[in-house]
Amino acid sequence: MLYAEHPMLVLGFLGVLLLALFQPLDMRPLRVEEPRRSIVAMEMEYSGNYLVPKVNDMYYYNKPPLYNWVLVGCFKLFGSYDEWIVRLPTVFSLLFTALLNFFFVRRYANEQIALLSSLFYVLSADILLFFSMLGEIDMFYSMLVYVQVVAIFHFFQRKQWLSLFLLSYAFTALGVLTKGVPSLAFQALTLLAIFSYNKQFWRLLWWQHLAGILLLVAMVGGYFYAYAQSPHSGDVGVYLTKLFVESSSRTGLETGIGDIIANCFRIPGILLKLFLPWSFLFVLLFRKDGRQVFLEHPLLKFCFYFLVVNLLVYCFSPGTRERYLYMFLPFMGIIVAWFYDRFGQEKSVQNKIIRTIVFGLLGIITIAFVALAFIPDLEAVPYLYLLSFMAAAVMAYLILRYRQRHISTVWALLLTMLILRLGVNCILTPYQNSTTIKFREINDAQKMVEMTGGQPIYLAGGLWREQPTFKLGERIIFQKNVRYATEFHFMMTYYIMRFQKEPVRYQTDLKEGLFYVGKKYFALEQQAEILYEFSTNGRDHCLFQLNSKQNKNE
Repeated sequence: MLYAEHPMLVLGFLGVLLLALFQPLDMRPLRVEEPRRSIVAMEMEYSGNYLVPKVNDMYYYNKPPLYNWVLVGCFKLFGSYDEWIVRLPTVFSLLFTALLNFFFVRRYANEQIALLSSLFYVLSADILLFFSMLGEIDMFYSMLVYVQVVAIFHFFQRKQWLSLFLLSYAFTALGVLTKGVPSLAFQALTLLAIFSYNKQFWRLLWWQHLAGILLLVAMVGGYFYAYAQSPHSGDVGVYLTKLFVESSSRTGLETGIGDIIANCFRIPGILLKLFLPWSFLFVLLFRKDGRQVFLEHPLLKFCFYFLVVNLLVYCFSPGTRERYLYMFLPFMGIIVAWFYDRFGQEKSVQNKIIRTIVFGLLGIITIAFVALAFIPDLEAVPYLYLLSFMAAAVMAYLILRYRQRHISTVWALLLTMLILRLGVNCILTPYQNSTTIKFREINDAQKMVEMTGGQPIYLAGGLWREQPTFKLGERIIFQKNVRYATEFHFMMTYYIMRFQKEPVRYQTDLKEGLFYVGKKYFALEQQAEILYEFSTNGRDHCLFQLNSKQNKNE
């Protein structure tokens, strides 16, 4: 047993891993989709309206509000809008999923499989080295899906049908209120799979299933009813249509057959990439008795069927992005950990292949750490030579111990991934901070707020329009024009809001004496007085005021 043989090593490893996960949360400006998530939550708190998501004081229909409520809770708890608070839900969602997975798998397998499967999830390369440092919605959503799915298996094994349907549908509802339609597909396909291969499909017709469906309708319908009753709400039809379009636009419903076929080959490759370096352990599955191993335990069989039936949806969805697949990694981890626990110490062809791959990987990483010290662009990183040679020395020692078989394959990889994460924290992140232009945008936002003397800054410019459409075949069921605020970088909006402590509201009718931000050419068209020029998202913008009493329309 991994823990029984090395308890202090495991505890020390977990302690350093926790520090590594939390250390860099405030080291970089917000990026990617982080600012948009923050803006919606901040506008909710500023306005006191938690039912109606908005961006720039205009209706935001792309996502339901649950994740924004989580962010609002974090803002209120810590009394700040700092970057590290925006990223806390990601880390806590990751850790909660791993912890729940440990206790769940330990109940149906053993402690080694439970621990390894949880560590494989947290230390998969894409999550550990990239996404765990972002304040995005996908890790939180993956946690909801994980609870939803394991509740189905757990209560099925205990034959507690009412608990199965109520809990799984409750988390389905939470998933819908986080990301919309995909949770419905997870629920339907997983229920169909487990009840079908256990030849109990008829139980889906029982009243307990109806009770779960009614709970889902009550939770999701209750929110949209409250939204519709709010005096400041948008169009419910547009909201629902937009949520459906957000999902269907990435599926085969709106793409060609060629894209679908290509995507069927692309999705397995993406999953193996996301799951690195643990993907190498899938070699263990290629055994003559591999099929029998899957069939001999309910949990292993459930993980297999869950992956197959739900990944089919993504195979037919060419618009799938990599982060949409994170919820599959814990179940892949369970399968790999199971086979490693059973066959990882055998003298077999599969294990020889794995050891050869791991030796090569460790050697490449060791050389890479040495090379970092000689890259001119990294000279600005403090203690670069010390850090790179220390990391290389630790890796060299790890290779030696691995060669002498004093350390197992899985521990060699676990320690390597932890060293890589520490390298990202101590070398890559400081380098990115020394070269990024995003700090310039933070300074621009702070200067503009100081120039306005605390008065609000508004957003100005031409509206852009969209036409959400819901179709059944060629028949249009719902279609409506929607107006959105002029394009403006979300990161700049976030920092202006953070410094001025109120939303950057969009205005179409410009008034003398108010401060506006917008594209520079728009300010020149209005013959406005330009107070400060800056560039964001590769375009020229400015802070300006009207210099006449005449209102300027778009």
